[in-house]
Amino acid sequence: MFSVIVEILLMFGIPLLILRWRSSGLISVIGTVGAAYLAGLLYSLAATVVFPGRDTSVSEILVYVSISLAIPLLLFSGNIKNVRRLSRVTLTSFLLLAVSVVSVTVLLFFFYTKNVEEGAVLSGMAAALYVGGTPNLNAVACLFKLNTDLIFTANLADLLFGGIFYIFLLFAAKPLLSKFLKNGREAPLAAEVPAQTCDAETVGFSFRHAGVLRNLMLSVLILLLSFGIGLAVWVISGMADGTMTDYVIPALMLGTTVGGIGFSFVGKVNAVCENEQMGRYFAAVFSYAIASILDIRRFGALSWRVFVVYAVITTGAVVLHALLCRIFHIGADTMLITATAGIYGPAFIPSVSKAIGAEYLMTSGLIVGSFGYAVGTFIGIGCTYFLKLFT
Repeated sequence: MFSVIVEILLMFGIPLLILRWRSSGLISVIGTVGAAYLAGLLYSLAATVVFPGRDTSVSEILVYVSISLAIPLLLFSGNIKNVRRLSRVTLTSFLLLAVSVVSVTVLLFFFYTKNVEEGAVLSGMAAALYVGGTPNLNAVACLFKLNTDLIFTANLADLLFGGIFYIFLLFAAKPLLSKFLKNGREAPLAAEVPAQTCDAETVGFSFRHAGVLRNLMLSVLILLLSFGIGLAVWVISGMADGTMTDYVIPALMLGTTVGGIGFSFVGKVNAVCENEQMGRYFAAVFSYAIASILDIRRFGALSWRVFVVYAVITTGAVVLHALLCRIFHIGADTMLITATAGIYGPAFIPSVSKAIGAEYLMTSGLIVGSFGYAVGTFIGIGCTYFLKLFT
């Protein structure tokens, strides 16, 4: 019992400290998610000695709870309703990114990933990740009940190769792609919408702020309702022994996504600047929890194969996206901003847009990034079910 209490306190406390010091030291280099994974991994190694034979069942439950709270909060502040106001060039570029991600993912599956353990699910997770973001990857993983060791490995692969590509985006992508896409069109300024008033990278969250507690309770309500739906379907289906999670977990992942999208259209919910920061906090809790229950003994031969999958999909999707943008006469700025929105999500748009001198596309990037969060999970699910037909 003592070890369980310690785990819960650390699981919710350490991510708070990470967010508070996110601009300092190592955290500023590896990011909040990376720092949460590292902290959880260090705890896992220490707990093996201090708490031998520890029970991780509570931590495993909190894995699903934390991601189920993160998803709606991240979607609440999404500019999904503004997608229709984007220019045709921006929308086309983002759709070409989605096509590129799915195409490379499917092709790689038949040539390589099919022979990797849980290859179809890992492929679907990659499709969800590179159209949406890390929450989408983890939602697909949880929905298909992938073991926590593989979830950790997939996230670690994304952190490593994502970090390499991020450096490329900041320092080398614009000069290189400007030559290849030199005759491309950029999104016209006239189609842009007013900039957001919220800065997700700088705001914190406090329950003293208007709407924060309400939106957190709303996300809890969405979680409980989704759980109730899954439980009801299980009961109606005859309550087969040991299969409750087969109904509850998919209901949680789909229900929280749909609920988050739906309430993003409600003005009072959408206007709370702290939504994304709260979502990032619970995403960090998820990251810490996954790493803290990692069985380091399984982290071996399979890991490098997962790394290969995510490295090839990252590289291949970007190359194919650039080729398609050349065919459709889309410029380097628009291509890079929409690629960033899909591969990394909205949070990286401000830094990349400034680095490549495309601040005029910042709002567009934030909007398509939010749209990616909204559709990424569904694309990942569809991709997984399709590929499972061939296993």
